[in-house]
Amino acid sequence: MSWNPSRFLVPFALTVALLSGFVTGVAPAQAAERSAASAAPVTAFAETPQQKAARLAKPCLKSKVTRSEIVCIAKSQRGMKEWGNNCNPYGWCDQWCGMFAQWVMKKAGGKYPSGYALAGNWRKWKKVTTPKPGDVAVKSDGQHVEIVVSVTKKNGKRIIGSIGGNSGDKVTYHSNNSYARWTYHLNPAV
Repeated sequence: MSWNPSRFLVPFALTVALLSGFVTGVAPAQAAERSAASAAPVTAFAETPQQKAARLAKPCLKSKVTRSEIVCIAKSQRGMKEWGNNCNPYGWCDQWCGMFAQWVMKKAGGKYPSGYALAGNWRKWKKVTTPKPGDVAVKSDGQHVEIVVSVTKKNGKRIIGSIGGNSGDKVTYHSNNSYARWTYHLNPAV
């Protein structure tokens, strides 16, 4: 018979747990349960931020690019946070609003402009006065880009909802952005 350390270690751990239960005031049955649980092999692994982002977006994926798919993917990422110095699940460690927009468009199977990491490059797309969900909003100074997720009217006023990365160090929803002025650009893929 070959040496199997678990045949010795598990009963030993249970004995120690029972004895320590008497010293700590924990009932022996509870101490044995805790010890047995801690002796069980661990097979779970930590999910990386990139894996989490992909998992959250998966239910949104369709066979062809649609505005609703782009909106669904963008909404699925709300609350995803950066770590370190602008490190994020959508690209490298740098200002990442453009990386987030590109990641959403690419995940949906859509297009994105060359130099997408720079928010101002999203202005290469045709400018429109009334965006639709799935288009992009670019801050007038070209320093931030977001995905348009809703366009509604309230009391005759147009309300544009958008989701952007690197806003408060996370993916955030905005309604009628508090930033100065925005330009809106037609998504050529939809």
